[in-house]
Amino acid sequence: KAITLQKETESVGMTMLIWDLAGSEKFDRMMSSYYRGAAGAIIVCDLTRQDTFQAITRYVHDFWSINANAPLVIVGNKVDLIDDLVVAFEDLAVVSNEFQAPHFVSSSKTGENVETLFHTLGQDILTPK
Repeated sequence: KAITLQKETESVGMTMLIWDLAGSEKFDRMMSSYYRGAAGAIIVCDLTRQDTFQAITRYVHDFWSINANAPLVIVGNKVDLIDDLVVAFEDLAVVSNEFQAPHFVSSSKTGENVETLFHTLGQDILTPK
């Protein structure tokens, strides 16, 4: 994903390489090699599946055990499936506050908040706390 960000008075181009690491236990052993050297992370849950929401804490701890200072954003995806939502937006806010990370609800299908979450992570990478 290529984005352009503002750093002080200049525009900065950033290319983000994205890996989908969740969904299969057979990849658990390889995750640390992907985490190592990552500048940031997008931790995503499926708002229509409670189990993916419950896994957020484990994913954040796993990522930060290798990249303790790397920024992340927490995302609840599939917000477009209004009738199927089982994760409350308030619960997503609580877990993101626990990790002091920005959070978004998004839809890969409609594109809602997708650009915003990438720009937020990119800005956090450029201006660490």
